[in-house]
Amino acid sequence: MHNGDIFGIKEFRTNECWDFSVGGPYSADIALMILDRPIPNAEKGVHYVDTWNAQTMGDVIGKEFILAGWGLSGPVRDDGSDDHFTPGMDIFHRGYNVFNEIVDNVLVYTMDRPEDGGVELEVAGYYGDSGSGGFVVIEDEMRIAGVLSHGTGAYWGSVHGYTRVGGYHWEWINDNVNSLD
Repeated sequence: MHNGDIFGIKEFRTNECWDFSVGGPYSADIALMILDRPIPNAEKGVHYVDTWNAQTMGDVIGKEFILAGWGLSGPVRDDGSDDHFTPGMDIFHRGYNVFNEIVDNVLVYTMDRPEDGGVELEVAGYYGDSGSGGFVVIEDEMRIAGVLSHGTGAYWGSVHGYTRVGGYHWEWINDNVNSLD
């Protein structure tokens, strides 16, 4: 939406990494939705959020990131049950975590307790947060490192992943953004 206008989706472009037959927690997925009409005042080829490019900026492993989304939220439990989450996806939330490793172009992180190395306001993405960005701040500038792809649930010790956008998928994203009419 832009100023209350609702836009339709004209086309859905998936990246070659989109392969649900891979299974497991480490299959990357990224796609672009092409809207039915241009957003007023948007400029062709302009990226409104800069990406984290590992080739020029170094790796994100060990870096803290911000997750912000509209997905289900609630207190974290040990058992992974869903009965503690808010009933709707109408509460905007944000928190922090740290990227642990990169597996097959997926930025992997875990939901850690504070006594196990978790950061203040530790968070994990959950239903409704998919597609939101994982933002790393460097020199007072926010950059998107990945797009939330999947997870094993929102409980202590759960494993989650962002599809990496800088470096590996940058050329595909840039080519698609610049190919629009």
